[in-house]
Amino acid sequence: MKDAVTVSSSSVEKIDDDKTGRRHVTMKTRGVYVISVAAELCGAHPQTLRGWEAAGLVVPARTAGKARRYSEADLERMQRIIELSNEGIPLRGIARILILEAEVEDLRRRLQSSRGVVRGEAGRAE
Repeated sequence: MKDAVTVSSSSVEKIDDDKTGRRHVTMKTRGVYVISVAAELCGAHPQTLRGWEAAGLVVPARTAGKARRYSEADLERMQRIIELSNEGIPLRGIARILILEAEVEDLRRRLQSSRGVVRGEAGRAE
């Protein structure tokens, strides 16, 4: 089967309509920026981005030739790393903060989803 493409205001998303479980790719998560461009856009040196990758703070996509490609989501994450670094937080602390922020966001999504289920069940009970 062919893949369907949907367009929203925030991204272009490739959706697999044959239910094979392939990964969804959005413009926000698609690696498009080479390291020099990504570094310039986030205001850091390319070597700094390599260091963040070595520390596991950023994991850019790779081309078949192993060149790094950074996405919009990577740029946002790097901006957050810069903010935290400017506050004097060491890389290990930044790594922990990013993990905790991701966990909080996941819990918020799950709570919102649960609230929807409860509202749906309450509506059916009436």
